[in-house]
Amino acid sequence: MSRLTLSHSHKSWEDWMMMALGGVLIVSMAWDPGVVSVWMAVNAIVVGFLVLTFAISEFELPERWVERVTFVLGLWAFLSPVLFGYFGFGTLWLVHMIIGAAVMAMAALELWQDDPTPRLPG
Repeated sequence: MSRLTLSHSHKSWEDWMMMALGGVLIVSMAWDPGVVSVWMAVNAIVVGFLVLTFAISEFELPERWVERVTFVLGLWAFLSPVLFGYFGFGTLWLVHMIIGAAVMAMAALELWQDDPTPRLPG
């Protein structure tokens, strides 16, 4: 008979990766300075700082709401090129979309791993 287990396997490498993604988002404005507007720069710095801050907080406060907020921040970073009108100009839009997708993927992984729903061991 199979035994059900709870998955509470939060891993610190995920938080380190999320901090790195936040840091890259903060400095991403240097990739394509010709396309940068004030709003793009402020957006990248604020979102990157928030991703970095929430990733640091995961070391002391591993709560599901933090991962949900981080997922939304990743979605915002992913959609920013479209919302701020720089989609398709230079390479900055691609960098922001890749980082946003990576932040969403990492947050989804953490949410999945920390899910208290019983699972069959695999």
